[in-house]
Amino acid sequence: MKQIGLNTLLSHADSHAPPLPLSGVGLADRIRRRATYRSRVRAAVSATAIVIAAGVLASRNSTTRPIVSSSSVPHVETAPIEREIAMLDSEAMSHARIAHAIERAEAATTQHLADELQAADDPLTRLQASREQAAAILLNQANWLATQSGKQTDAATAYRRTAVLFPDTLSGARALRHLPNGA
Repeated sequence: MKQIGLNTLLSHADSHAPPLPLSGVGLADRIRRRATYRSRVRAAVSATAIVIAAGVLASRNSTTRPIVSSSSVPHVETAPIEREIAMLDSEAMSHARIAHAIERAEAATTQHLADELQAADDPLTRLQASREQAAAILLNQANWLATQSGKQTDAATAYRRTAVLFPDTLSGARALRHLPNGA
């Protein structure tokens, strides 16, 4: 009984379906046309993508400026600004030279002190020289970290370590000056 209902349903559905082509030639033609159409669409999309990419690259590399009439741009006197920039550059260079001279003088003082202490025959004096040298190494490392971007926390830790481990040395005192509030 269920088989008869299924047959009736299928025959009713088949009556509304379009007729199937009887020859395989029509089917092959449709497949060829569809493949040709898809191939043309792919080629058009590829060509469009290439043109868009070339336009984007050309606009990025373009150094042309928009044409602006000279009457719409106000005249700005640049000479005073250029003089001020030159003066500020000169001051910055002067400050940099002074800072480098101070660093060289401090390094020479530390080295001289370490050399004097190292030359002594007394074991305690030589021990103090070794402490000065170790503190100077830690201070130099902290100074280097302070110049690196993103390493300010590490530099503060290195300064603190130098000041805590070697409080009675010249480098320990210098490290203490780099800490906020001398802490």
